[in-house]
Amino acid sequence: MTPFRGTPIYSTLQQEGRILENRNWNFYNGYNVAFVPKKISEAQLLNAHRALWEKSFSPWYACRRIVRGALTLRWGAFLMSMFMNGFYAYKRVRKNSPIDMSKRTDLNQLAEQLEMQRREVVQARDRAIRAAV
Repeated sequence: MTPFRGTPIYSTLQQEGRILENRNWNFYNGYNVAFVPKKISEAQLLNAHRALWEKSFSPWYACRRIVRGALTLRWGAFLMSMFMNGFYAYKRVRKNSPIDMSKRTDLNQLAEQLEMQRREVVQARDRAIRAAV
């Protein structure tokens, strides 16, 4: 689950104090944890997600879904299912698993620098508006 800003789940988690404020947009990708889970730790949730991803997109399970889709889905839905399952199974075989963004300090530092620059621009704009008034 990714609690995007402006959604009801984001508002609920924010009211409960469970949004991880130190997480930038790099964590809002569907593969990383951006909130505090209730019954397990963030690391446990991330590890469980990774294990499920690895199992779900193994070539065996992907092929099973493709074959089942060939027998039950309409043509367009089957093509989409075949493409998506094939793509993610290929990623899995190539060991191109989702990235743990907490280990990507280069991107996190860049995001922090950009956020500081954005704040400086906003402050400069506000000062200019106040001076003009």
